[in-house]
Amino acid sequence: MDERIAEILKDLYGRAMAILREHAGLLESVSRRLLEMESLSESEFRELLRSEVAH
Repeated sequence: MDERIAEILKDLYGRAMAILREHAGLLESVSRRLLEMESLSESEFRELLRSEVAH
């Protein structure tokens, strides 16, 4: 049972890392903006999302 749990966790970790890598540009943009402004409105976040999708 412990081995199966370890396999599941390893798989989920790999999927999470793939998602983070896939969206690294968006994460970087959001991080930079939060460092500048300390918060984002929904519309500001959506604009960052749109600009990243356009790239």
